Amino acid sequence: KYLFIFSTIVVALFILRSRPFMKLPYDIWHHLMIIVSVHDTGEAFTFMPGFKESGVLWHYFWGYIFRLLPFDDVFIWAKIIHVLQSMFAFLGYFAFAYQALALLFRDVPRSSLRLPALFAAALWVAGTGTFSVFYQMAWIQWYSVSYQGFTMPLYWLGMSQLLLVAYGDLQRREFIKRSLLILFIFLIILVVHPMESLYLAISVAIVLLINLPKIIAFGKQYPVKILGALFLFTAVPLTIVWIANSLNLIKVPAALREPNISLVKDIFFYGGRVVVQEGLNRGWAAFSEMALVSLCFAPLLWALVILGRRGKLISCPILFFLTMHALVFFLIPRVFWMAGVASVLSDAYVVHRFNFVCSAFVFLPALMFLFFEDPLWRPLHVFLGCLSI
Repeated sequence: KYLFIFSTIVVALFILRSRPFMKLPYDIWHHLMIIVSVHDTGEAFTFMPGFKESGVLWHYFWGYIFRLLPFDDVFIWAKIIHVLQSMFAFLGYFAFAYQALALLFRDVPRSSLRLPALFAAALWVAGTGTFSVFYQMAWIQWYSVSYQGFTMPLYWLGMSQLLLVAYGDLQRREFIKRSLLILFIFLIILVVHPMESLYLAISVAIVLLINLPKIIAFGKQYPVKILGALFLFTAVPLTIVWIANSLNLIKVPAALREPNISLVKDIFFYGGRVVVQEGLNRGWAAFSEMALVSLCFAPLLWALVILGRRGKLISCPILFFLTMHALVFFLIPRVFWMAGVASVLSDAYVVHRFNFVCSAFVFLPALMFLFFEDPLWRPLHVFLGCLSI
């Protein structure tokens, strides 16, 4: 308990002492200029009034919040946004890691999983929130002072609920509540920044594909329920997209806005070529060493499950989903056809961001937790191991 509290304080101090990436001419200044325009005039623009930006709900939120503060220093504004959204991001990944580990080790007291989940989140921050050996600064440069700094944590909260719905032992009423919560989170992300909603949709698709035989069997037994759920989870998001697009709140990709086989084909091959063959996936700059190391621990976990006695402690369906999820988002910017599909659904110039949605950071704490059998010593070993790494 005290070790968990101490570790939480250390992480909080680390975030408080960190700084946003404020160099010119990067995206952060574009976002700050829009916030300043909202603060000063109530309109969202960069240089000239009348040329209004799209996707500015996040900017309106912070612009009106800063109207309530007694200072107009944009550097202080950036620090406030960075710290609060970094805290939110850390808590979002912690919620996901805690839920994943709780389902992975079903027979282990949940209280003993707090520390491994905390360090899974710390590894995620180390892998996407700081610079690596050379040049990787994903969170600080692109997310901390951006609408993605709000939607990415929501994605991880949605993922924690998705795990519970797909693999938890829920009563029917609780199952419905959690499913509607996932839909609600998805719709918020969809309106604020649609790309993270694509991440969540792909994650749901992975769950559905893994559990396809069960879903087919359930559909044969309860066809009305399946059709009703399908209608709810497609009609509502599509309606929200249509309304948000008509109000210029979001930008719908060209291939989806004006469906055309020739256009979709061109975007598919263009995206696959420039992302994979011409280096627009940004190679290892978009996938840190910490993420790669964490991903490499998945085979070790599977080896323990298959060959070792300790494997009886692990839920194989959860481990399989986490492995598939990590591999899919790792491979999307590196496989031609996957990068092409991602370009059709989003934009070729942002396909490298799929690297940042990595669930692999739970593998190392899970492996260490599994390796040390004594429950009394597990938290300390996880703490010392992660600290030394």
